[in-house]
Amino acid sequence: MIVTGDVGIILLNECKRFGLPVFRKGALTNKKIERIVILPKKQEVGKIWRKGFVEVNFIVPNREDGRANLVRLTELEKLAFTLEGTGFYNGSRYLFDVESTSQEEDAPLDSFFVNCRILFEVLNVK
Repeated sequence: MIVTGDVGIILLNECKRFGLPVFRKGALTNKKIERIVILPKKQEVGKIWRKGFVEVNFIVPNREDGRANLVRLTELEKLAFTLEGTGFYNGSRYLFDVESTSQEEDAPLDSFFVNCRILFEVLNVK
C-alpha cells in the first residue's frame, strides 16, 4: 500500500535529479532560494487504481528589480514536464505523469513558481 506520505517520498527522490533543494509539506523554508516543494493531496479509491494529485512547485525568487525571472521559470517548466515514471514501492505498483503546469505568483514570498500538477496512481489490486 502507498499512502500520501509515501507519494511525497517517491517524488522527493525523483526531484533530487534537478539539483535544487527539495522540501515536503511541513518542512518549508522562508529563505529566498530556488527550491522545489512537494504537496501530496488526498487519494481517491477506485476499483483498480487509487488516484491522487500532487502539486510540485518550482519556486524562483524575484529578480533584484522585483520582476519575475521568466527565463528561469520557463526552463523549470520544461524540466517539470519530465516528471513521469512507474515503479514499485512497499509491494505496490505506481505510475505518475504531469497533468498540467502553470506559472504563478507568490507575493508574500516575493517569488513566482511553476505549479506542476501530477496525477499519481497506485494499483489497487494484488
